[in-house]
Amino acid sequence: MNARPDPTAEDSREKPTMSTMSTPFASILHKEAVKALADSRAYARGQRYFAEGKVKSVTRNKTSLAGVVEGERSYAVRLWVNESSLAYSCSCPHGEEGNFCKHCVALSLAWLAQAPKAE
Repeated sequence: MNARPDPTAEDSREKPTMSTMSTPFASILHKEAVKALADSRAYARGQRYFAEGKVKSVTRNKTSLAGVVEGERSYAVRLWVNESSLAYSCSCPHGEEGNFCKHCVALSLAWLAQAPKAE
C-alpha cells in the first residue's frame, strides 16, 4: 500500500519561484552586480547605450544571455552563470581584454528591464 503525501504537511524543501525557475540569472544578475563588475565610466556609458536603444537583440537560453550592442560597430555580447558568479565576454577591444565593458552593462540593463520580477 502506497501512502500519499499529506497536502497539509510542510515541505522542508525550498520551492523555486517562477522567476528562479525561468532563469539562472535571478540571484546573480542585478544592478548592484553590474555596478560592481564595471568601472564607473563603463557603467555610465552602458547606461547611456541602453537608454539610447543601442541594444539590438537579447536572447536567452538555459545558461546564457546573448545580444548585439551597437557601438562604433556591432558587438557580440554574452553573459553566463559560472558556478555562483557572472561570466561575460564581448567582441569589443575592451571586452576582449577581459573587462566588463559598456556593451556588457547595456545588455545586462536590457535584460533586467525585461526580466520577470520575483513575487
